[in-house]
Amino acid sequence: MKVDVEDVSSVEKKVKVEIPAERVKDEFELAFAELQKTARIKGFRPGKAPMKLLESQFKDYVKEKVLRKLLEETITPALDRKQLKPITEPALDFGELKEGAAFSYTLQVDVKPAVELKHYTGLELTREVVELTDAMVEKAVEDLRERQAVFQEPKAPRPAQKGDLLTLDLRAEAGGKEIKGEGGIGIQYTLGDEAYIPGFADQLAGMNVGDKKIFTVKFPEDHYRNELKGKEVAYTAELKGAEGKNFAGADG
Repeated sequence: MKVDVEDVSSVEKKVKVEIPAERVKDEFELAFAELQKTARIKGFRPGKAPMKLLESQFKDYVKEKVLRKLLEETITPALDRKQLKPITEPALDFGELKEGAAFSYTLQVDVKPAVELKHYTGLELTREVVELTDAMVEKAVEDLRERQAVFQEPKAPRPAQKGDLLTLDLRAEAGGKEIKGEGGIGIQYTLGDEAYIPGFADQLAGMNVGDKKIFTVKFPEDHYRNELKGKEVAYTAELKGAEGKNFAGADG
């Protein structure tokens, strides 16, 4: 990964990140391989659909998935490499993502101005003593428990609830037209992840495996996809599977 920084001003930086074509190619291949295991194509058993057929039918979905992964896994390391600590949310701009080519994007970031310390000697400091409480211990134990949990099918059928890993067949439409890259077959989604679209999780909670539901949600005005900002999107969701968290052998 190549990272270059341009000083726009003393507090504003433009960061250009370039991800090598080989990394992009590997992520596409991995995404298609994962999709092949779960995709349901008429006439083929799961895991047996030809890759060429998957590439033609799910190209936009996989491109969206790879784009999200590349951005999530490179933005923070790129800023860390240049020792930049933004004080506001970086403004992101990127070009087209192509499987066989390098991928570039830019971040416009605001940082704290450099401050020259003067007359800092002779100051008296008071060190704060942090007292360990039962609540702090309980939170640490709960965090550890969450990290060690695994997803398993519940022993008895039940409605989907917060924290479940759902497998969905999802179709998204706006103005009667399907939105490419915002749906797909066998999509996995952790119920309760409001970072996706506010209100989306509420519509899926309580569904049972096999249920099909049509609902509408509104995308936030600051969504990273310009064509979806503030737009109402109609979803058709069919719940294909739901797995609950299993904590160290507890019942699902």
